Amino acid sequence: MPSDVTPQQQGPTEPGEVDSRTAAIRCARIMADKKAEDILVLEVVDLIMITHYFVICSASNRRQVQSIADELQMQMKQMSYRMSGQEGYRQGGWVLMD
Repeated sequence: MPSDVTPQQQGPTEPGEVDSRTAAIRCARIMADKKAEDILVLEVVDLIMITHYFVICSASNRRQVQSIADELQMQMKQMSYRMSGQEGYRQGGWVLMD
């Protein structure tokens, strides 16, 4: 993740709430800290009505996939970001979190 990437200046609308761009960038940085590869942040707000960003990465093995997912879940919870679901974790080949 390039260090020159910064979140937009507009903050959250509610105390403890995280705006979507800040959350996406934070997720990418968490992934990088866990040695994820091919990290990609896609802004899809003009294409998809249900979300603003997709954050995608690769990992070399099942354990690393699960470790990235665990760290994302823990840190996003600390930022008061409410996650609504997770799929694929048990198999570990991929994980979808929203």
